[in-house]
Amino acid sequence: MLIVIFIIGAILFFLGVIIWKYNLTKIIAGYDEEKTKDKQGLTKWVGLNLIIMGVLSILISILGKWFINNISYFKSGTPWLLFIFFIVIIIFSLWTVLGCKKYEK
Repeated sequence: MLIVIFIIGAILFFLGVIIWKYNLTKIIAGYDEEKTKDKQGLTKWVGLNLIIMGVLSILISILGKWFINNISYFKSGTPWLLFIFFIVIIIFSLWTVLGCKKYEK
């Protein structure tokens, strides 16, 4: 399961870099050019948040693997890691959506 979290983190990081660097608004869900007042600001905001989600997901998978291998208490720690992963993703997704409101007309 930790490998899946790592892969999801890598994909989120990659998408964030692409959106941020190339200003790809077309792959942002719910993007409407007529409602957006700052296209570059929106792509920077969404890209940065995806990068953060990706990095945190990768860190969760790496730390989870380390904890499971080195600390006997965490041998069955996968459910807790999944819980932490989902909480991080949900919080940053909501943060991103709420932050996108400041770029609307």
